[in-house]
Amino acid sequence: MGSAANLNLALAFALELAMLAALAIFGFRSVDHPLLRWALAIVLPLAAAVLWGYLLAPKAANRLGMVPGILLSLLLFMLAALALHRVGQPTLAWVMAGAAILHAVLAFVWRQW
Repeated sequence: MGSAANLNLALAFALELAMLAALAIFGFRSVDHPLLRWALAIVLPLAAAVLWGYLLAPKAANRLGMVPGILLSLLLFMLAALALHRVGQPTLAWVMAGAAILHAVLAFVWRQW
């Protein structure tokens, strides 16, 4: 695997971390009730991490195949981008969406699953 392909794997990891952060920010900023905002800031990224670990992680027992796996990861990244847009970060949202699409295309081309 070449260095460009390795960069795509690094991009995937960065997107995973950004997704968790975006969901936490969205959860915290989407409601006014103090207890509920903290609960959402914890539960949303936790739910995404559990889903990721169950279906998308490299060593997951129930790991999806390449096509559904890349598509589900793209969906999660795009939901995180939408969450960023909803909390008033449109530039970050577009950067994340673009990076997610680039990663998905390269993952298909290089069969990185």
